[in-house]
Amino acid sequence: MLVSAPRAANASLERFKLISVGTLAQLYKAPDVLIRAIARCVERGLDLTLIWIGDGKHRAELEALAERLALRRVQFLGQLPAGEAVAPIWTRQTSSFCRPTRKAYRGR
Repeated sequence: MLVSAPRAANASLERFKLISVGTLAQLYKAPDVLIRAIARCVERGLDLTLIWIGDGKHRAELEALAERLALRRVQFLGQLPAGEAVAPIWTRQTSSFCRPTRKAYRGR
């Protein structure tokens, strides 16, 4: 359902933590778009953080973007081993998985 105006943030909710996974060697997974979206949400009063798992040549520029937007709510964990080592992050430390993209599924 579409709404004509955004809903007010629910102050009773705890911090909402997103997690996303992807290489930072290319920007087709749109981490820059997600960082800017989080900044807009925070400006509107949402208590939101992002954990990004993945590494690559664009990491420094994305960290700089987060800093430029005064977002200390974005944490880059770098490359992590798959499986059990990452499971506690997925299951206990985050509220939701987010997968932004610049292209349609299978449209790379």
